[in-house]
Amino acid sequence: LVRNWWENPLLDKDLATTAGYVEIKQKISAGLFLATRYDRITFDELSDGSGKKFTWGYNLSRFETGAGYNFTRNILLKLVWQHNNYEDEGDDVDLLNTQLVLTF
Repeated sequence: LVRNWWENPLLDKDLATTAGYVEIKQKISAGLFLATRYDRITFDELSDGSGKKFTWGYNLSRFETGAGYNFTRNILLKLVWQHNNYEDEGDDVDLLNTQLVLTF
């Protein structure tokens, strides 16, 4: 869990966020693994001149799951599905990603 804040000379309150994540990774066989992660970031509330409260960013919850395969020590292929929920916006975004990692 992490708490970040930034000073803003135009505001009487700091801009702040709280974020954290939980991750699980399981080796299935030689070279093959599965992983799942949940993370969340929330933005503190500010108030406008009339006293109405609002968050200064969109609170986000993210669920991610995927698989990876190490062909060799230097070649990794990953396939990941990610679900993003922007709570205050009402829109959910789903992404399917592939990644080829080459190290040397």
